[in-house]
Amino acid sequence: MAEVTERLDLCPFCGSSEYHDEEKCLNVVSDGENFQVYCLCGASGPVQTKREKAIEAWNARALPKRQQGWNPFRLREKIAGAAIGGTIDSLGLATLLQVLSLDRKTGVLKVVRNGTRRAICLKDGQIIAATGDESSRLGEILSRKGLVSREQLTKALETALNSGKPLGEVLISLGIIDHSTLTEIIREQIREAIFDLFLWGEGDFEYQDCEVSFNEGVGDVNMMQLVLETARRVDERVAVKVA
Repeated sequence: MAEVTERLDLCPFCGSSEYHDEEKCLNVVSDGENFQVYCLCGASGPVQTKREKAIEAWNARALPKRQQGWNPFRLREKIAGAAIGGTIDSLGLATLLQVLSLDRKTGVLKVVRNGTRRAICLKDGQIIAATGDESSRLGEILSRKGLVSREQLTKALETALNSGKPLGEVLISLGIIDHSTLTEIIREQIREAIFDLFLWGEGDFEYQDCEVSFNEGVGDVNMMQLVLETARRVDERVAVKVA
């Protein structure tokens, strides 16, 4: 029979050990029937019916290897930067985004579920870019709204690929769209991408501090307002389905 460990691994979100300056940071709590690991930063592990299972579930929240090597925003990771991960079904996406906002993080949050990947780029705690499905990509939104032609989009994508610049910046430099139009579209893109992630309800996440070199003013979205708006939309969708 395998030996049951009582040791709690570092918090995958804040990096806290079980004790810090003699203060207990990680605790196994129970309501008498269920057990769960909590960290002082607000992170929590899956609910289990046994104490050892709660510890095992907490310790299993390692960084997902499926995320390694995927760099959708082509950013350089900070060598000494924080790398944290876990599951959004145990921590909660709203909690995760709010903590990143409060800590004024600059980097990339990646989420994967059943092989599908999404990423969110943050600057000083605010979302400035996000990836989504085909329908929520910047070029597709602009084309669908009739703001760019397929020919213009193809040329801009080729220029972006060759220059290493974001598509939005290329579209502005080519005079295809103006800055205010780009900002409006990127805000819409971010809202839809985050809404889609909230509907997932589960998945593995990894956050990594990165150097963000592209225009951080484009698409700047207030994190707290976005979380509240998205939670309201999710509740409305659920209410419609129940009705």
